[in-house]
Amino acid sequence: MHCGYSGIDQSLSLRLSFFTPTEKETFLEPFVLKNLLPSTLGSYYRYTGSLTTPPCSKVVEWIVFSRPIYVSYKQLEAFYSIFTTEQQDHVKSVEYLRSNFRPIQSLDHRLVYKSAVRDAWLPELSDHSGPLGTEASKVHMS
Repeated sequence: MHCGYSGIDQSLSLRLSFFTPTEKETFLEPFVLKNLLPSTLGSYYRYTGSLTTPPCSKVVEWIVFSRPIYVSYKQLEAFYSIFTTEQQDHVKSVEYLRSNFRPIQSLDHRLVYKSAVRDAWLPELSDHSGPLGTEASKVHMS
């Protein structure tokens, strides 16, 4: 799966490509990731972190919402089905998609940013841009 930034319309889009067992590549039309989320997200935290699986490289920009975004069982099963292959007389599921987390790690001098509605900040309080209509400010964590 590949995620990319679309500079044309200033939105984040997702281009998915999956390999079938015959090694043919399938491309889906790009779509705006934000359209998959509820219209009101509330506040969130953002930081540069690492992958959840070895080698746990620090290459991920994590966004953690203050309130959970729920998905239905049907939506979750549809997502898992994308990564499931049928092999002769059984179905093989990609198990690394389940329980792919690790224990809480130290901040390791990372900066954590908290979102806020843009109008709520004085200009000097936020120097980092966030998603449309918000700005992020540094959060002091111990």
